[in-house]
Amino acid sequence: MSSVGIDLGTTNSVVAALNASGQPVALRGRDETSPIVPSVVYLDNALRTVVGNEAKEQLSHEGDRVASFFKRQMGDRNWRFSVPGREMSAIELSAEVLKRLKQDAQFALNIREIKNAVVTVPAYFYDAERKATEEAAALAGLNILQLINEPTAAAVAFGASAHVPTGGHVLVFDLGGGTFDVTLLQVFGDDIHVITSDGDAQLGGKDWDARIVDFIAEQFRSQTGMDLYSERSVIGDLWVTAEKVKKDLSARSSVPVRISHAGEKFESDLTREFFEMLTGDLTARTMDIMETALSRGNVHARNLDMVLLVGGSTRMPMVQSALEKLTGKKPHSGVNPDQAVALGAALCAAGHEAKSQPVYMLASGKKEATHTFTLPSGKSVRDVSTHSLGVIATNTENSAYVNDIILAKDKAIPRADKKSYKLRTKLKGQNLWEIFLTQGEDSSPANVKYLGRYTVADVPHDPSGTATVEAIYSYNRSGSIEVTASTASGQLLPVKVETLPEDVPSRFMRPPPKPTRKHITIYLTFDLSGSMSGSPLEDAKDSAIQSFLDALDLLHTSIGVIVHSDRVKTILKATSEAREIRNAINSMAITEGLGYGNAQHPFDEASRMLRSVEDLRFVVSLTDGVWSDQEQAIKSAKTLHSDGVEVIALGFGGADQAFLRRIASSDEHGILSSQSHLGDAFSSIAQVISAE
Repeated sequence: MSSVGIDLGTTNSVVAALNASGQPVALRGRDETSPIVPSVVYLDNALRTVVGNEAKEQLSHEGDRVASFFKRQMGDRNWRFSVPGREMSAIELSAEVLKRLKQDAQFALNIREIKNAVVTVPAYFYDAERKATEEAAALAGLNILQLINEPTAAAVAFGASAHVPTGGHVLVFDLGGGTFDVTLLQVFGDDIHVITSDGDAQLGGKDWDARIVDFIAEQFRSQTGMDLYSERSVIGDLWVTAEKVKKDLSARSSVPVRISHAGEKFESDLTREFFEMLTGDLTARTMDIMETALSRGNVHARNLDMVLLVGGSTRMPMVQSALEKLTGKKPHSGVNPDQAVALGAALCAAGHEAKSQPVYMLASGKKEATHTFTLPSGKSVRDVSTHSLGVIATNTENSAYVNDIILAKDKAIPRADKKSYKLRTKLKGQNLWEIFLTQGEDSSPANVKYLGRYTVADVPHDPSGTATVEAIYSYNRSGSIEVTASTASGQLLPVKVETLPEDVPSRFMRPPPKPTRKHITIYLTFDLSGSMSGSPLEDAKDSAIQSFLDALDLLHTSIGVIVHSDRVKTILKATSEAREIRNAINSMAITEGLGYGNAQHPFDEASRMLRSVEDLRFVVSLTDGVWSDQEQAIKSAKTLHSDGVEVIALGFGGADQAFLRRIASSDEHGILSSQSHLGDAFSSIAQVISAE
C-alpha cells in the first residue's frame, strides 16, 4: 500500500493506511506513542522547524515562536506567521505538518517514499481553502489523489465497520478543534449518498478553550490588576491549561484551576455546569447549523436513523446531551472520533489504488463524469457540492448586479455546466473576456464569497465584430472549481485567475453603469413577389439567419421583420430573442394574402415601426426585382433618411443597382449581389452595422 489517507486537522492530524488484512489503521512515527500529531509548528532560534508534540510543548516557553490553528487561515493569501528572520504562510505551515505525516507513514509502512494521498478538508471549505490545501500537499511532495470532505471520510470509516444502517438517514456530526461540519447522508445497501452538508470553518473546540482562557484572564485581572493577554510568555501556557481543563471536564464534574504569574496566584474550581453555561451559545450554534442542514435535506431530526460523532470535541457531554435531546437518539461513536476521518481517507486512497478513477474531461466540450467512487469493500460513495457556484451578472432591467448561480449546492460531483457569452471584438487591440466567480447561495452580491477575476486575454477577433466565448464551469471530484473556455469553433482559450480588484465587491453594491454602446434596432424587409418563389427565397432565409442574425450581438441589437409584395405586413416587431427572429424569417412564404406583384414598398411601414425607437435605427431591404412605383418608394426612403434611419438596400436577380442606390442612405449602402453570394453580402452588412 503506497497511498495513504491524511486528516489534516486544525488541532491534530492523523495519517492512516490499510494493513495486510485490508483494515484501515492509524500510523505512528518512530518516536510516537500515539498516531495523533498536533498540528503545531515551532521555529526555534536556529530556524529549525519542529512539528507535533515537541512543538506544542514549547507553547509555555516560547509561545511567540509556535504556530497553531493556522488551518483557519487557509485561503488567506496575506496571512503570515512571523518570527525574527522568517515568516511562513498557512500553506507553508500546513506543508510542514504534511511532511511530518509523510515521514511517519514511510517509517510505519517501511516504504522509502510515499507519493500519493487522499487528504481531507472540512466540508464547508470554499475553493480558495481547497486549492491552498492542494498547494500545501505539493510542497510536501505529495500527489493528491482526491480531496474528500471530512464528514464523508468519517462516514466511509463507519460504513466499512458495518455500523451504518442500510436504507437509513445518517447524520455525521463533526466537531473538531477548529472547524465544524454536519453532513446528512443516506445509505442504500453498499452505496453511501451524501445529501447535504453545512458547517462553520471558524467554529471548533478552540472556541470552547477560548471561553476558559477569557474567564481565567478576567478573574486574574480582577483580583490582581494584571492583564495576562499582555504577557506573551504566559498566554501560551494559559491556552494549554484551558484545553486540559476542557478535556478533564468531560470526565469530571469539577476541575481545579491554578495560575501563577509574577508572584500572584489564582485558584478556583471550574465546574462542568458553569463551563456549559459559559459555552452554551457555542453548542447552540452547532445545533442551529445541524437543523438547517436537516431542513434542506427534508429530514426531521427525530427521523434520523443514526448520529455519528466525529472529532475530539464531540466528547464534551454538553454536545452529546444536546444531540440526544434534539434527535431522541444516543449519538454513536463506534469508531475513534479522533481517527475516523483519517481511516476513511485511507479506505478512499485504497480505492484509488485498486482501480483507476475516471477523470472529468473538459477538452473540446466533451465530458465524462462519475458521481461515485468505489472502496475496496465494494461500497460506493457519492459526494455533493457544498456551495453553489455563480457569476456576477446584471438583472434583466440592468438596474442592479446579482449573483447568478450556475452550479447549485448539494448536487452530485463531479459536474459541469456550459455558458456562452457574446463579446464585441476589434481587429486591433486586446479583446478581453472577464467574469467574477462566486460561491454562496444568496442572489445578492453582498452575501457571497468572491473567488477571483477569471479572464481570457486576446479573444480572437470575429469578422462580424462579435465573438462567442464558451465557458465550462465545473466542480471536480475534490470539490474544487475548474474553468475552461473556447471559441465557438472549439479553439481552447487560456483562462487566467487574477486577484480581485480593490473595488470588488463594493462596485457590485452600486447600480451598473449605463451602457455606453447605443442599442441598434433593425428592420429586415423582404420582397415576397412571385419571382422570389423557390430557391431565391430559401437562399435569402438561410443567408439572413446564418450570415446576418448569427453575426450580430443581440445583447445590444433588436431585429424585426417586414414583408411586402402587393401588400405590406410586419410579421415580427423588433426583438432581441434569437428564436423568435429565426422563426419569423423561416415562416416567410409567397402567399395570396400578400399578392404576387410589386405594388407596395416597405418604407412607410418601417417608418411607423421605428417612429418611437431611440438610438441607432436601420432598415435592410432585400429585393430581386423592380418595384411598380419606384418614385414613391424613393420618396418614402428619403423620409427615413431625413429621420436619421440608415437604409441598406440589397438586390439580386433582376434588381436595378441605380434604384438600390437611390433608396439607400448612401451609394455604398446600395448593394447588388448574386443569389449565390447573398451570404457574403449579408455578412458585410452585419459588419457595417456592428461597427456603429
